[in-house]
Amino acid sequence: FSFAGISVGSPFVIGDGTLFVKGRSTDALCALTLASGKVLWKLPDETINTGSGQRFFYQNGVIYIAQGELYAVDARTGAV
Repeated sequence: FSFAGISVGSPFVIGDGTLFVKGRSTDALCALTLASGKVLWKLPDETINTGSGQRFFYQNGVIYIAQGELYAVDARTGAV
């Protein structure tokens, strides 16, 4: 599906009113507000491996991405 002009892939996770998703059209992990669809940040795929088979988890302001390695991404800033 498409949300805020980004072709949304899967998986995705929602936390604190924000959608965190791998965008098919952007090839990046994106954070979008659910209320307005505003893009808060994009994390290029080169920064972390978000290929097929990954798992996203959200807890206490952190997105955890597991695929071979475990990454922790600050949900507010996109910092790894």
